[in-house]
Amino acid sequence: MSLLGDLRPREKLRVMDLVEQAGMDVSDWARFKGGRERAAVNPKYCYEWAFIKPGRLIVLNCWWDELYADRGKVSIDVSMREWATRNHANHGKPVWTKRALRFDHTLQVALRDKLPIRLILCDGVKRRADDPSARASSVKRRSLDTSQWAITAYDYTTGEGRLTRGARPTVTGKLGIPSLEVRQTLSSLAKQVNKNLSHDPRAGTLLSPSDRRAYPVDSGGYAIEIGQLRKGPRVEIWLDYCSGQATPGLWVGFTSESRSSIDRLLTLETLGSMGNRLVRVTSSEVTSEPFFHFRRSLSAASFDQLVREDYGPHYLGIYYQHSWPISASILSRLAREAAGFVAMVCVAERSSFGEDAPGGTLGRWARPNPRAEKAAVRHVTRHLRKLGYTVLSREEEICGYDLHASKDSEELHVEVKGCSRASPRFFISRNEIETAKRDPSWRLAVVTNATGRPRTAPFLSHRQMNREFQLAPTQWEGRSRI
Repeated sequence: MSLLGDLRPREKLRVMDLVEQAGMDVSDWARFKGGRERAAVNPKYCYEWAFIKPGRLIVLNCWWDELYADRGKVSIDVSMREWATRNHANHGKPVWTKRALRFDHTLQVALRDKLPIRLILCDGVKRRADDPSARASSVKRRSLDTSQWAITAYDYTTGEGRLTRGARPTVTGKLGIPSLEVRQTLSSLAKQVNKNLSHDPRAGTLLSPSDRRAYPVDSGGYAIEIGQLRKGPRVEIWLDYCSGQATPGLWVGFTSESRSSIDRLLTLETLGSMGNRLVRVTSSEVTSEPFFHFRRSLSAASFDQLVREDYGPHYLGIYYQHSWPISASILSRLAREAAGFVAMVCVAERSSFGEDAPGGTLGRWARPNPRAEKAAVRHVTRHLRKLGYTVLSREEEICGYDLHASKDSEELHVEVKGCSRASPRFFISRNEIETAKRDPSWRLAVVTNATGRPRTAPFLSHRQMNREFQLAPTQWEGRSRI
């Protein structure tokens, strides 16, 4: 009988028994309503295509009829990422797409951690991914191959790979590859960073990004935009392999197509003090094979330091040192440190270049920011409606306030002031002040960071406004005394 014929399953053995035979602990299979007696049919496990014993072993379900012999070696080509794409495009069951992507992710883990692979070989009727009406695959026979397998080819871009029986891995495991695990970890981290920034008043000038979703980057991982500084550079966090380490690493910092924007950041006092130990990386010190990363791994002394990278886009940020996978406690610590770093730069930028800078007071011919004013009115309108008020705009009537809000017998006349920055500075007209003096329903609503993350202070009456704010004239009107 041929070698392929020898590998063909002869009987239908249970997946749980084969996974256990391969060397995995299956005690968790019994933790469902069927208990130990029905553990083998636990739907959480029995339909899976790939299994991982962290740091030790990978077990994969593969079809026997996809094996082929070449020069005395038995191999199988896999392309589960492409299969998942076709299944999704043809409206196949979402769970099949998820299983295919987990299979691909398991291959990535095997590469990264250099794990041995065991194959459960299945024989039966396969379902086609391009036929959404087809029934699920039906396995007639199933057995565990006695030999170990290894990944001998893998395309980092497409997910196409080859497993070979009895071979040693020929795909380098020095660097990792983009994975579902990396994306999920980055997304969790970004949520915590955003939450920390939303409670940090120093980050009030940070503009919101247009898209908060993770996107793949050419350094073998993912990135998420956190926001944008007033003077241009984007604030991003990356989880990738750019540093040249064997496991994914976190980078937090600022990116810009303009070199001068990064130069400008380095003039900030807080970053300038860190610049004494600035690490510089240029295009001659990186490679793009198999994806973008430093030719020489970042040294331990260069972590938690300011690193500047100039390749085309320009980067200024910090690589954080941590273990992988990242535990919940370390993830929380990294989120606090990342948010603190970003907030520190935000307040330094405002102090040096913004409203808090020397000479940064309102100019002689300053005018309200129309974009901030409109954004503030929209924000306050939504806020009032959530509180149950009926809101009408009076902006065009020059009546001393912007919004007429009513609820039952209560009535509010709300004058809205939009501030583009975190500092509550605004213009108020003589008509508005006179209206505030005589109208007990008049209220002032000041919205800071109106075009970013809007924040509304409690509404103020005329008396409260005078107590909270110092009102000073910026212009005078001259009239003839005659």
